[in-house]
Amino acid sequence: YLYADLYASAMWTGTETPEGSGNYTSSLISFSCSKNSPIPCDSAAGSPLPSLGYIYSFGEDNNKDIYVLASKGVYRVVRPSLCSYTCPTEKPETNNGKAPAGPSSNAPAAMGMGMKMGALLLSAATSFVLMR
Repeated sequence: YLYADLYASAMWTGTETPEGSGNYTSSLISFSCSKNSPIPCDSAAGSPLPSLGYIYSFGEDNNKDIYVLASKGVYRVVRPSLCSYTCPTEKPETNNGKAPAGPSSNAPAAMGMGMKMGALLLSAATSFVLMR
């Protein structure tokens, strides 16, 4: 599970161990912008964190891509290596460091709706990377 506070100043992962037990542990995770972002990603004033605005919700599409709905855009989770982070459980890169193309990452459609494209990183033991 992925959690965040409303003001995007902290994010956590929640892990159920063992699965189906109802026993959860949480871990605070750090996040930052990806250098592969299609547009510049603003930092919050006086902070190294990206300026996401308010975080409203999380979601998942049919391709199992995870999204964060924030007041400044919609961010998609991608593999950590896109932001130069190393994750021991990540599979080897197969598309030269680019985010996978597909129906869930249709940049022209997002731009047509007035949404900006950017990238954001979450890193922890099980690292996550977000693309806006």
